[in-house]
Formats: sequence, structure tokens, C-alpha cells
Amino acid sequence: MQAYFDPGSEPDGVYVELVSALFLVLWPTLIMAMIFITVAAVSYRTSTGLIAVLAASVGVTGAAASAVKMLLLYAFRDRRSERALTVAQARQWERGYAYCTWVFSIAVGGLAAVNFSRPSAVSQSLAAALMFGYCAGVIVRGLVRPRMCTVSLLLAAVPVVAAAVLNGRSGDYLVAAIYAVFLLGSVESVWSGYRVAAGQITQRDDMATVARHDVLTGLANRLGLRESFDRIMKFNDHDDVRLAVHCLDLDHFKPVNDRFGHPAGDDLLRQVAERVRSVIGPGDVAARTGGDEFVVAQRAARSHHEVRLYSQRLCSVICAPYTAKGHVIHVGVSAGFAVAGPSNVTLDGLIAIADEALLLAKREDRRGAAVAGVIEDPT
Repeated sequence: MQAYFDPGSEPDGVYVELVSALFLVLWPTLIMAMIFITVAAVSYRTSTGLIAVLAASVGVTGAAASAVKMLLLYAFRDRRSERALTVAQARQWERGYAYCTWVFSIAVGGLAAVNFSRPSAVSQSLAAALMFGYCAGVIVRGLVRPRMCTVSLLLAAVPVVAAAVLNGRSGDYLVAAIYAVFLLGSVESVWSGYRVAAGQITQRDDMATVARHDVLTGLANRLGLRESFDRIMKFNDHDDVRLAVHCLDLDHFKPVNDRFGHPAGDDLLRQVAERVRSVIGPGDVAARTGGDEFVVAQRAARSHHEVRLYSQRLCSVICAPYTAKGHVIHVGVSAGFAVAGPSNVTLDGLIAIADEALLLAKREDRRGAAVAGVIEDPT
């Protein structure tokens, strides 16, 4: 596990989760928008001339940015509930979130600067409260994307620091210096918090990966296969696309261990796994479920003929000779498959039918042959 991360180069799963965390801010966004609009309205009503125009302008800009961001948060919630988020989709959502956040940060910085430039102690207090309240929220909610968060902090705080300096009073210089120090400390906290959050998510994902994958081959184990199957079924919204399960069992594998030793047998199993990976398509799942037993879930199965060809392709690739620990090794494979019906599909039901077909293949001594087991409505 990396101790430090470069935003944008995280593992895909970590990146998607970090981006998703950005959108858990519906109520904080609404509350901040209401506070901002209230401060903008008070600033407009208690000022005249250019100050009033500026207060109205940044108020409208901030309100519009908040409205768009709220719509984005609602849209993400609906989209996220329908299907899993890809990395490309996550980048689009992050970009939209960042643009809304930056526009609102500009509005917050502008409104705070307008109030701080006024001689009224109340106006300056409003400016400080608005800026610090907003920046605190950005740090807490936005540190998962530190570059975006850093830009937001700068856009919100720098105008206030500049307004304090331009006031030209000695006390304001001190205030500007304090604000600048707080800003630097906040940026450091953002990056430190990001490294901790990303590290924890990565560590958790690494542990989850170990729990769901076979250590020897890197394929899914039974738990990983079941979770992948459930995920495939959840997001399969095409009635004409069904799922097929292939059960594969190596023939004459035990003599490999007896004759050449377990290191050679382990090396052979790893090579079998690599060959299986080379055959399966995008979205398909391969698992090692026993010593020399494998299961493949074929996601896009449109016909029994297509499934049979897929199974025969697996057998053909697996049966080619191997070189393991300096030995040339030949093994066979028996296979059976089951094709899911349109409803009430269960993994256990499909595997049971595929296992029956596999046993039939073994009884007929048809090495490398795939025998179809068809199930239309498993329970």
C-alpha cells in the first residue's frame, strides 16, 4: 500500500469511492446556500452604490452556483442507485462538482471581501464568519479531492486577505496576516487528511481483495464469485441478454503433483488462470472454487450456441501443453455449462446444473468437451 498518493493516480476503486464521497453533502450545501443568501441580502440592504451592486452580483452568482450544485447532488444520488460508477463517469461527475464549487467559492470570497472593505464592525464580523464557516466545510467535505479543495480555499480566502491589506489600517494588516497563516494551515490539513483517507480506503480495499480472491491464482474465490454474480444480475437490464455459468475441472491434475511436485502444480494452476483470463470477455468473472476446479460466469450470453462455443474455447485454450518448473505437462479439462432463464436466477441453481453437465462429460470421458446443461427458471 502506498503511504502517499498523487490525486488522479489512485487505484480505480479508491478514486471512484473518493469522488462519491464528495456528493454526500446535500444538507450542508443547502444550509451554506441559505446562509450565503442571507448575508448577501443583508449586505445589499445595508449598503449603497457600488458596494450594493457588488453584493447583489456575487449574491446572484452564489445562489445560481448553489442551485446547480443541488441539482447535481440529486442527479448523482439517482444515478448512483441505478448502477455502479465507472472511472470515466466519476471524472465527469468530479468535474461538474468542481466547477460548481469554484464558482460558489468565488462568490463567497467576493461577498466576504465586500463586507470586510466596509468600516462597519458588523459587516467585518459577517465577512469573517462567512469565510471561516465556508472554508471549514470545504476542508471537512472536500479533502478527498485535495487539488479542488485547495483551489476552493484560495478563491474564498484570498479576496478577504487582499481586502484587509487594501484597507491600509495597522489592525487590518494583522488580520490579513492571521488569515494567511490560517489559509496555509488549512491547505496542509487538506493534503494530510487526504493521504489518511486514501490510505485507509486502500487498506480496506486490499483486505477486501484478499478476502474475495484466491491467493494462488488471483482469480475470485467463492465469495468473490457470489458478489460478482449478484452485481451482474443487479445491473443487467437487457431481457435478451442472459447469464451462463461454466464449471471446469482439470483432468489428471493429481498425477502432476505426485510426479513433478507441488511447486510445479501450483505453477500450472497459475498458468491455467492466466489462460482463462485471456478467454473471458469484459464483465465476465472467473473463479477458482477448489483445488483444480474453476467457475466462469459469462455475462453476455445471447444464445445456447454462443455459450457452447465459449465453453469449447475455454477447453481448447486450457488443454494446450504447459511448461512448469522445467517440465512439459499435459492436462485435460472437462466442462459443463448452464444458461440462466429470464427470472429467478440463482448462482447455486446454475452451478448445480453446470456440475451435472460436467459429471456427464467426465463419465463419457470426453476430455476437453463441453456438455450443455440448460435451465430456464432456476429457484
